[in-house]
Amino acid sequence: MSTNNPARLLLCLVIICHGLLSGMQRPLHAEMPSPPDIPFSFQVLPNGLQLVVLPEPNAPLGVVTSLFRAGRRHIPLANSNIPHLLEHLFFSTPDSASNTFADHMHRAVGTGCQFQGLTTWTYTCYSSIVPPDVLPWLISLEGWRFARLHERFPVRWAAEREVLAAENWERENDLPDLVGLGMQVGSGLPDLSCVDSLVDPRTIALPNLDPARRSLYTSQRLTVVVAGPVSPAAVATWVAEAFVGLASSPLSPSPPIRPSGLGLTPIRVPSSRFNGQFTITWPTPERFSPEHPAYLVSSYLLRMAPELVARLGTSPCYQEFLSEHCFLDLQEDSGLHLLWGRLASGTSAERVAEQYAKLLTALASEGPTLPELTAAKTQWQQDAWLELQTSEGRTKLLGLGAALAGDPAAWQREWAAVAKVSASDVQAFVRNWLTPAQATFLVFVASETEPRPILPDSFPETSFPSKNLTFTLPPPNPGTASIHITKHERFVADNGLEIWVLEDPYAFAGQAELIFPSGVGADPSGHAGLANLTAACLSRSLGMGQPSGETGPICQASDDGISFQWEGSPASLALGLQRIRSLISDWPFSDTEVEAARNGLGIKTDLRVISLARLALFGPNHPYSRLPAQVASEVKTITPFALASYSLRLQPRGAALFLSIRPDWKNEIKPLLSVAGAWPETASAAIPRIPAPSPVVPGTVVCFEKPQASKLTINHIWPGFPGGSVEYLALDAIHEDMGEYILSSMRQSFPIYSCTQTHSLWAGKGVGLISLDFPLDRGGAGVDALLQVFHKYFRDLDRRRNLVRTLTFRNRFFLGKLTSHPQGKGLKMAIRAWRLGVSLEELLAHGEYPADEAIKRVFPVDPDRLPGFFLLAGPKDAMQQAVEAFKRAGTQYIPMGVSKLDAALNPAENTIESIR
Repeated sequence: MSTNNPARLLLCLVIICHGLLSGMQRPLHAEMPSPPDIPFSFQVLPNGLQLVVLPEPNAPLGVVTSLFRAGRRHIPLANSNIPHLLEHLFFSTPDSASNTFADHMHRAVGTGCQFQGLTTWTYTCYSSIVPPDVLPWLISLEGWRFARLHERFPVRWAAEREVLAAENWERENDLPDLVGLGMQVGSGLPDLSCVDSLVDPRTIALPNLDPARRSLYTSQRLTVVVAGPVSPAAVATWVAEAFVGLASSPLSPSPPIRPSGLGLTPIRVPSSRFNGQFTITWPTPERFSPEHPAYLVSSYLLRMAPELVARLGTSPCYQEFLSEHCFLDLQEDSGLHLLWGRLASGTSAERVAEQYAKLLTALASEGPTLPELTAAKTQWQQDAWLELQTSEGRTKLLGLGAALAGDPAAWQREWAAVAKVSASDVQAFVRNWLTPAQATFLVFVASETEPRPILPDSFPETSFPSKNLTFTLPPPNPGTASIHITKHERFVADNGLEIWVLEDPYAFAGQAELIFPSGVGADPSGHAGLANLTAACLSRSLGMGQPSGETGPICQASDDGISFQWEGSPASLALGLQRIRSLISDWPFSDTEVEAARNGLGIKTDLRVISLARLALFGPNHPYSRLPAQVASEVKTITPFALASYSLRLQPRGAALFLSIRPDWKNEIKPLLSVAGAWPETASAAIPRIPAPSPVVPGTVVCFEKPQASKLTINHIWPGFPGGSVEYLALDAIHEDMGEYILSSMRQSFPIYSCTQTHSLWAGKGVGLISLDFPLDRGGAGVDALLQVFHKYFRDLDRRRNLVRTLTFRNRFFLGKLTSHPQGKGLKMAIRAWRLGVSLEELLAHGEYPADEAIKRVFPVDPDRLPGFFLLAGPKDAMQQAVEAFKRAGTQYIPMGVSKLDAALNPAENTIESIR
């Protein structure tokens, strides 16, 4: 839970950026480079608290991360949601006479703080990003919140249980429940007749909260990490004063559960919630243990199980089953490996167990190939390196070392250990840890007695006329069942503002989102920073002044719009809209305030990521495409007058306001609707739109020269279809499958350093990327082989049939997410439909379109003419060899001239390290 959740999209875009300019980062060979040196101080205070300080004199922001060695594994399964519930209560506001806590929280948001909480099996983590001058005050607030956590139990306990139940209804949040179940069953524990009740957070009793808090949340179990322009001595004084009240308690937590495993014989468990699913869990080494690096490498090999199965000659039935209905997940902190899946039609659990036993036996006897091992180690090092580029990532990594191993530098030993892992080490790991005997295999079957469902999955349907469609929708599949959606209304005010009102009977607070279609691409010069700096200035003023316990609006900018999100009571929603309107109209920001927003912009919104995402979407020759250093330089030239002028483009006509409210609030939101309808239109220049780019001709080959690069990177970029459409899901499935196909087809003959595939949504459309790194002397041969694999892939009818099955499963899951508990989902559905220009009914009907037809619409008509374009990065000679290979392949490939990066730019700005 977070009071200011960072967008997951930016994390995906970082991966895209890594692929696009991967030639800019350090070389990743079988010999991994030494980890960067991170200076820190470490001490244990008299009350047992561990303190780690990372002095960063030039850091623009400070970070405070608190880790408690208190996770779900320390609590019996019937109450395993308690740590997560305590995390929610930590951030919630007490409904008491004293509003001190609420005042502190609003002050924090007003100063630009970002809060985030995370609960795992072994620890609970709270992280805050703040301006450096408020670090002492924030540390004091952290101690104040922990010491008074119990004050929020009586008044917020019931409400937060319901919120937690809503979160747990998501598939990804089922996993901790299933992991815990596997651990306890493997230890010969509980009665499995009421699984659904065991994992329902609403069964947590109020009297259980305080004993858990006093036994788990003590100074002896706490590690605090502080990074920023601070001295260790000063931080030690602040922390000692703030956390003095967190002394130890005579109560002891339940000992962590260590499963022993019951073998791969399926154990059938009655459950209406998980019916049709299965889990396989293995106890594996905990993080920072000597065996842990082998565990990490082995996990990546298991992620490539379809290719391994094919190479080892196992039944193709298993490969089809895994790629369509399973995924693997790692519980690194708890030392547990999880396989989750849904039984395919006609597939027995015994057959699944048989195939896994064969796979593990083969891995233990043959081990990974050198390319497989190199790819796994490379991926691990890339992930670790990216994490170390942010202060938040560094504080968490060093904090985990201190909390779990008693040494902040434990991650360095792990880094060195991963570099030394050999194929025989992985074989030994499989023989010792991932054995059939140590597995626990649970298969969930329908319960004879239907328990009370955690949340409903359908709501009354209300129809309304749709707008003109922006793309052609196919007819719905008559063979699928009708889907009910959230009750809602939609109308247009006299000033042109479109208003959507959605009913949410489970809401504890109203939600609002206001979107202006005037984003990063709305400046005629393609200035990427104008909208982002406008949003940054507005965000700095919108966090203050809300009623007690409610959150002020947050402003964000993207390539296709500027949006405001806030929540609270009907009166608070109206006040938030009024403040947004006043700030946009008056623009009261001084030069000093604009400069303050500018200084924090690079970290808060990451314009460099945006620039590279646009490079992928629009192509390198589009007038709006920018390299990271160009964007960073342009932001420095924006004047307050330019921002004030830009804000005049934020007009009600063409914008949309989305409200999610309780059904009994219809009369109470009338003041809000009055504010929205009275927003005056002012004369302003027409909002320029992103000019239609000269579409990048399929087959175009673009080259970026990197004289010092030690490898040649070849990227295939495929702009996709509107987000939410079934074609978008199809392209996502195709890209994942294509990356696996390319890697399995080429790794036997080429020393590929890495192969990365990703698919993300940007500017309303999907962007697909496949990136391969070749040795400098194999670029030409690599292109020859790569093109052959591409053409073979698009002609492979069996592969296409497998994709149809995969997409059918993903499409159903996509619709299931849209139509599950509406808290927050109805709002997202409405926004997606508005962006596409369709109604909710049409959006869902479009999603039900048959998968085989969607695959046909996405696949190229002519397999010899590939979609998308190629982007090469590396030394000029190596790229020339690759370009010659493209020329030999035919006239459908159009090489462009080589573009050399601007030598006047700071070299540090042109590296992957500068992206985060």
